[in-house]
Amino acid sequence: MIEPDESIFRKTQLGVLGDLFFGTSTAKILDFLLIFREFDYSESDIARNAGISTRHIYRAMPKLEYLGLVDNTRLSGRSKMYKINSNSDAIQHLEKFAFLIAKNKIQDDTLRASTQSILDKENIQEQNQEDSQEMVVE
Repeated sequence: MIEPDESIFRKTQLGVLGDLFFGTSTAKILDFLLIFREFDYSESDIARNAGISTRHIYRAMPKLEYLGLVDNTRLSGRSKMYKINSNSDAIQHLEKFAFLIAKNKIQDDTLRASTQSILDKENIQEQNQEDSQEMVVE
């Protein structure tokens, strides 16, 4: 099995859904499986990569499977392997929702960063002016 690039998931902190729903285990599971949809993962892999306990996985996966959000794809030894159910209407809508939230967050972060940059430049100019005035007075 190919391991996901954890740095991608870690960079998103909790992921869009985890962030929106205050880091609940179910949101972290769905975030992880949405981001790395190409492969199936064991419960312990999901727990480790989503940053939650296996106890939460064992509680959440049967419910997510019952709701048709994840598929139990196969058994690998004694481990159940799961994958996001891309055919589910709910998952397709959830994916669009997560994308819109992420897009808005990026736009807000970009606006915040550019505003901060402008403020920083203004502060530097003010400081330079003050320094110039002090040099003239001396």
